Amino acid sequence: MPRRFIPTSEPLLEECKNSLQMLQDALLALIKACGADQDHAFALSQRLSIDKSLAWRIVRFAKEHDVNQAVEFLPGDSGLNIFIHKCQRGSSTRDATQIAYQAPLI
Repeated sequence: MPRRFIPTSEPLLEECKNSLQMLQDALLALIKACGADQDHAFALSQRLSIDKSLAWRIVRFAKEHDVNQAVEFLPGDSGLNIFIHKCQRGSSTRDATQIAYQAPLI
């Protein structure tokens, strides 16, 4: 059965792209605020005592230049909340965790 074509509006697509970029920026800032290396997911998982798969997804999402591709790595709400909570309990700044909590899609 063929799929129906559902038209999308350019403003909606642009808003989604901007939201994803805001979330990427917030997660990168949070990784840096924790004092973790943004290029090494395993070190991040050890530093925050989180699952290495979750750390890999966070780093991969945050570092991807193409937001269309980044969506593939975006963890679910519970994964994002676990990550932000661990950062908050760790050494991240209050501002960084607030920005991450207020970022779209959380």
